[in-house]
This record gives sequence, C-alpha cells and structure tokens, in this order.
Amino acid sequence: MDKLPKDPAAVTYPNDRRKSVRYPITVEVKFKWQAEDGHWHHATGITRDIGIAGLFVESESVSSVDSVVKLTVILPATSKFKTALHLRGIAVVRHVQQKSSQGSGFGAVANFQRARPMSSVSRREER
Repeated sequence: MDKLPKDPAAVTYPNDRRKSVRYPITVEVKFKWQAEDGHWHHATGITRDIGIAGLFVESESVSSVDSVVKLTVILPATSKFKTALHLRGIAVVRHVQQKSSQGSGFGAVANFQRARPMSSVSRREER
C-alpha cells in the first residue's frame, strides 16, 4: 500500500525515499550554518520544493552533508492574507548538488515551526 497521498500538485522523483509529499513551491529562504571553525555562514536561496518534513534549497552557498542549518522560509503576503508567513526551522542537510545543469543547492530534512507575525509580538509587548 502506498503511504503517500495521491496529490496532483505533489512532486515525485524516481527512486524517491521520502515519507512525506513535496510541493513545487518557489519562495525565498534565508539560512545559516556554523562551520567547523565556529564561524557562522549566512546565505539566501529559493525553495525548489517543500513539504512538511523537508525541502530543497537552490543556492550558490551550500553547507556539507549532515550539517545542521537554521532556516527561515518566507511565504509572501497575498491579497487574502496581508502578512507574510515566516516558517522557521532546523534542518539537517542530506544531499548536496554542486553546479549541475539544475544549479547548486541542498536537500534537507527539516522541522518547521510557524513564527508569529511581528504585529502580534508588538501588541503583546505593549500590554
């Protein structure tokens, strides 16, 4: 029995071992990781696909396999939702793609938490 739901918007890849569905969503992602020397590297990229348990980030800056990356995925405001949504999380890089025909980037398993909009943080601090 297939564990993944059949969703026409979902992305599938040959020999895919993922346990969650990925969607082809292209949005900005800011990320950072700590190098072996202790220095923090900051970079930006865009998502190629994203799901509840992971994502692929296209970026010229990539960390190494098994490194821990702190990231913020920025879902833009829309006409219905006036505030951008920031998904923050911790990810572990599982594979790196270096300058292939599809560009550079990395795939990672991630644990996301929805960040509160700044307006709700400001209102709480005013009370």
